[in-house]
Amino acid sequence: MWRLPMFEKAYVNSLDAVRDFRAALATYVAESKKGATGLEIEIRRACDYIAVDRAQYWKQEIRRGMQALAQARDDLHNARTFKTINDHTPACVDEQKAVQRAEQRLKYAEHKAQVVRKWTMAIQHELNEYIGRMAQFAAVLEADMPKAMAAMDRILAALDTYFTTLAPQPMSESLIDQAEEARSMASPGELLEKPKTADADEQTGADEQSTADEQVVAADKPAGEPVTTATSTEEQP
Repeated sequence: MWRLPMFEKAYVNSLDAVRDFRAALATYVAESKKGATGLEIEIRRACDYIAVDRAQYWKQEIRRGMQALAQARDDLHNARTFKTINDHTPACVDEQKAVQRAEQRLKYAEHKAQVVRKWTMAIQHELNEYIGRMAQFAAVLEADMPKAMAAMDRILAALDTYFTTLAPQPMSESLIDQAEEARSMASPGELLEKPKTADADEQTGADEQSTADEQVVAADKPAGEPVTTATSTEEQP
């Protein structure tokens, strides 16, 4: 049974090409079914022509040949009987030739009937072989091809969803102009407020770290011993 090959990756450059292939595949399936049906009809018609029409024809020819041979022999007998004069038997050449022609005609019809029977058996055998092979092809058209087209429909749907997913869009020119206008309208103090706040936060963090260090030193001192804290002094001029 034919199977679709499986690939880990696929590089698709055009969805239209995939859609065209899907349409061409559907056309191929429809035309193949039509062609297979028409071909089988023509083959069966040829088989019937040989096995039925020709068989009946040569059967009738055999019957006519036997009747013609019987008539020719009667004519020959009558000629020999009525033409006998004073115990002289005539040659009856014409009647003898008629008997020979009738015999040859009968033999030819019998030979043709035998040939028809031979070819009827041969063509019937080939017809059975053809039907067996076409049954496999029909299974591909009826089962595998619809599955392949359904898989392509799912692939196309997935690709459509993938390509229609919106990517992050750059900021439009109008939003950029609004941001520039807001910056130009802001006062210098507002622009410098954020850096000052950052410096104050850094100073607060340093004070908290110094207090924590003093608490650790006090915890390590023995009871009753005064705690000395180290402070930084600047050298006076």
